[in-house]
Amino acid sequence: MRQSSFVAIILAVGLGLDCAYGIGGPPKDQAVISSAEFNQQDWHNCYEVVETLRPFWLVKRGAHDMDDSEQIWVYEGNVRLGGVEALRGINAFSVSSLQFLDMSEAQHRWGPGHVHGVILVQIR
Repeated sequence: MRQSSFVAIILAVGLGLDCAYGIGGPPKDQAVISSAEFNQQDWHNCYEVVETLRPFWLVKRGAHDMDDSEQIWVYEGNVRLGGVEALRGINAFSVSSLQFLDMSEAQHRWGPGHVHGVILVQIR
């Protein structure tokens, strides 16, 4: 009885998170970091911005297994810069906005291989 109650609670929390953040990504109002948000603080790099303002962008979501080599990719325009660590090399001052695209949006734009989504960097 006790174990089944625990399992029910875990499932309810998991379903609540899926509803809150969507299976593919964050809610649409949380999918962009605008220039107004950038101006709130002096940031060293874009990783700091995302880590502070939208930390859930850095969490892999969607289907993956134990040997998951797929990443959340970072793009500037149509150029893939690498995984989320690439954000550390981008000066926040040069960026006008950041946007998170979920798997379906990313795969529609860049093709297969974006199962965890993309962080799209818009330069000033």
